[in-house]
This record gives sequence, C-alpha cells and structure tokens, in this order.
Amino acid sequence: LRISHANLSMMVGLQPNMLELFARNKYLNERGLPQRFLFFIPEPMGRCVISELPPTDMARLDAWAEKITLLAASFRDEPLTLKLDMNARILFDRYRQVMEDRRNVEWCESQALEAWASKAVGMTARLAGILTLLKDPTARTIEQHEFHCAQQMMEEYFIPHMHYAFCGEQRLSPAAEAVLKAMPSTMTRSCLCAPQAALWDKLRKKEPFKVRDGNALFEKA
Repeated sequence: LRISHANLSMMVGLQPNMLELFARNKYLNERGLPQRFLFFIPEPMGRCVISELPPTDMARLDAWAEKITLLAASFRDEPLTLKLDMNARILFDRYRQVMEDRRNVEWCESQALEAWASKAVGMTARLAGILTLLKDPTARTIEQHEFHCAQQMMEEYFIPHMHYAFCGEQRLSPAAEAVLKAMPSTMTRSCLCAPQAALWDKLRKKEPFKVRDGNALFEKA
C-alpha cells in the first residue's frame, strides 16, 4: 500500500493516569507512537496547576482563532512547507546536539525517554512553525525568534510533562530499581553483600540492560 504525501495529526484527550499508562505502553513505544506526542498532564497528577495559570488575553485568543480558521480553510494540493532561516537553523543544530547528549548521557537508562528525545528536535521545529503561522499565516520561513520560543516551550513545559508521563514520581532510574530488586536473592546468609558478577549474570538479559552498553549501565546503577 503506497500513500503519497501521508500526513497524520492527532489529539488525544485522556484522564491523567490513563495518559501515563499510554506513555508506558511497550507495544506502542516499540512503534514510536508516544514519542511523537507532546504531553500535557494537569493537576493533581501532573506539573501544571491550572488554577495558577495567568488569565489569557481574549483579544489574542480571538486573533489566533481567526488565523487558525484562515489556515484550515486554505486549499492546498501539497502540505504546507516552512523553511528555517540561517539563524534558526543554527539553533536547530545546537538543540539537536543537546538532545543527542541527553539521549546518550542523561536519558540513556530509559528506552522511552531516549526514544522520545530522538523526535524532540523535529517537534520543536513544528512548534516553531505553528508560532510562525500564528504570527503571520502567509509566512513561509521560520525565524530565530520563533524557534527560540519553541525551544523554551519544550524545555520549560513539554519536557517536564513528558518526563512525568514516562516516569511519574519515580526517583530511581529503571536500572537502579532492577538492581535493588535482584540484590536480595543474590545475597547469602553469611554475607550481606551481593557479588557483582552474580548480579550482572542475573540482570544482563533483563530490561533495561538489554540496551546498548548494558554493562556500563549496570556499573552506573
């Protein structure tokens, strides 16, 4: 089956705990679906306290609604394409490196976080595109300011919500939790220590140690 110019936009409204379960679904994660979502988890489970949000300027909302209606009513044979200008492209490349570092260092212990990070820069560019079109529906170039604003939205808002969706209130990494669970059965009555070789033998075939550099991950945990 060949679908020319296939595009899919999706918005899913779920209860916060169901959204968290959706983000942790192994079947969907293996196919990369949750990694393409921007998560919003309101109180009391998430990070956004709706009652503390500042009031929105209704005139601005009306202007945005008018622009969105204009864009939605526009007929196009091809998907709308926006390009990054030179300065926005520099920010894009820098942010891609930031996310790559997070994947390899900060988030490598979680396959879900690591996979989400691989899509984050593209989603940031799409956010910048939305901000550009809200500013000017006829624009076809994303400028530095819009990409910078989109990056701030990711860092200050969407990444904390994503982290909560995948990790909840979990304080230990998945690797550290796995080690702690395996330690009691590895200890002997005469010794309260868990031999490292025995622990590694028990854990090396389990998640999350089946990922690359699993031994290094074990040492860190």
